[in-house]
Order: sequence, then structure tokens, then C-alpha cells
Amino acid sequence: MSGPEHQPGRVPLVAQSARERDFRREFALNLDDHLSVAFRSPQLLPAAPALWVAGAIGLFLALWLHFPSFQAGQTGRFLLLGAATVAGFVLAGALLLRPLRWVLRGHLGRRLRRLGVIDSVISATVNRNGVHFSAGGQTLSVNWQGIHALEEDDRAFYFWLSPLDAHPWPARLFADQTERQEFRETVQNWAGRRFVSPPVLARMGRAGRERQLSPESWL
Repeated sequence: MSGPEHQPGRVPLVAQSARERDFRREFALNLDDHLSVAFRSPQLLPAAPALWVAGAIGLFLALWLHFPSFQAGQTGRFLLLGAATVAGFVLAGALLLRPLRWVLRGHLGRRLRRLGVIDSVISATVNRNGVHFSAGGQTLSVNWQGIHALEEDDRAFYFWLSPLDAHPWPARLFADQTERQEFRETVQNWAGRRFVSPPVLARMGRAGRERQLSPESWL
């Protein structure tokens, strides 16, 4: 007789008693999970900075190409051609943004899969003793005193093992908001502190966290 079926990659919460329980999951991190920790956002090439760069390149070329018109006293022509050049570069940047994102995501995803960073099964347990997870034949356990920080956003819970590295529990691991709230309250009781939301470390990106730890930032 077969037991109840579960969704692939999902292991139900294991309740030992009303006062002590284990939260267990088997899952694989995807590219967005990795980007949420490594960068400020899972979105590669955010639109605003990318279009600003395209506009700046267009402005530089406009000044270089059309400055002779300004020198010749043709101010109107200079302004018209300059504005058209900048607008053209911004439009081209907007049209190329999505294809460039696909290319970058594909390249980064292949690289991270080869390294075993994403799409590798992780067996994780959170209980009153701390956070425990196994992946790639390696196991790591960290008690609550050893957890650097707890953070949360709509994408994941972040267990920061150090100022640089986190073990995320993606939001998709929870069946509903009730289960997520139970997890949040129980973990906060065990850890003796609350999840920081919106997160601070996760929104800095790895580069920002490294800058914060550099000796120059202490001056």
C-alpha cells in the first residue's frame, strides 16, 4: 500500500511535539535563489542602470560626432542631432535588454551548474539546535549562537552563516502563508531574535558586503 504522495522536492514539516519540531526540506537552489544572495536582486542588468549607461554612451558619441555643428554656429542642428543620438542609444538599449539578460542568465546558469552551486539537491533541517544541511556529500551544522543574522523577504528566509554567505530557504518550500508564519515564529523562538525584514545584507549584494568588511570602510 503506497503512502501519500508529495510534490517533488518537498518533504513535509515533521512535528515531534508541540514544543519541539524539526522543519525538514529537500530542495535545489535555482539561479534566482543564488542571485538573491550574490546580488541585490535576481534580475540581471536592472533596467534603470542599463539605460543610464546606454544614454551616457549616446551622449558621449553625440558630443564627439556633432560638436563641429556647434562650432559652426549651428546650435539647433547640434541639439537636434545630439538628442536623436542619445534617444537612439536609449531605445537600442531597451530593445536589447531582454536578449542580453537571456544570454547572461544562460552563461551564468551553466557555470554555476558545473560548480554544483545550483540544481544540486540539498537536504536541510532547522530545529531547536540550529541549521543543518547536506549537499554534495558534505554536511554543515551551525547552532543558533553561530548564526550571524536572520533575514527575510518575499523570496526567502536567509540564514547568514557569516557576513558574506547565507543559506536560503526559498518561499516556494512552504505550502501557504500559515506554514510560513509557523516556521518564522518557531525559528525566532529558538534563535532568541527576529528575522530582519526588509533584509539588509541580502540587499547589499556580495560586492557591497565585501566593501563593508574591507579595512578602508572602517576609516
